[in-house]
Amino acid sequence: WPSGTYGLPRSKTGCPQPPHGSEWETGWRVQDTEDSSNDNGFSDSFHLDAVVLDSHVNRSFCIKHVHKVAIVFPGQYCIYKKGTCPVGLSEGFIQWDDEDIRNKNSNGGTLPDGTYDDATKISFCCQTNGNKSDPIILPVDKPFYLLAYGSSECQKVERALGTEEYIQYDNEDSNNSDKWEGSHPFMEYSYVTKMRITYCYYRAA
Repeated sequence: WPSGTYGLPRSKTGCPQPPHGSEWETGWRVQDTEDSSNDNGFSDSFHLDAVVLDSHVNRSFCIKHVHKVAIVFPGQYCIYKKGTCPVGLSEGFIQWDDEDIRNKNSNGGTLPDGTYDDATKISFCCQTNGNKSDPIILPVDKPFYLLAYGSSECQKVERALGTEEYIQYDNEDSNNSDKWEGSHPFMEYSYVTKMRITYCYYRAA
């Protein structure tokens, strides 16, 4: 995997592993979502290590903690920020306004850079200058995720099949403070604070 410290959404099959030893740590975040007429949802194809219920969303992260020699990431996609963004990637964030009443947010393990309290703010590193149609080279021995940038279309990866998946988060209705700035994953934001984020699932072709 490219050098640097960063994070990926965790798949049901776990984190990517190098040939010798582990460079990845794991963490999880539970977001207590809107109580009233909740409309959380997820795609028919869904391989994230996540649970999406009317009451909350619980998802996991793979955080790469070994930094070697920096290289340039090609393509057009986003990853989670952990420390300094890899060379050539731009920074941004998304903030989810989670449920106000009897908030039950929780988390554990190693998380992306952000703020984890009664709201959830996660920072991202995004490659914005490449072409999604030009395949990039990443290890495909285990399934993995990237986050879509600019549109729901996924970056092509050599020797891999990519599938667009999503989670829809139904955030706090009252005095909502959802916000996003800078470079961040593609997001469809609809009336009454519904936030749909595209996750790109890859497996060997």
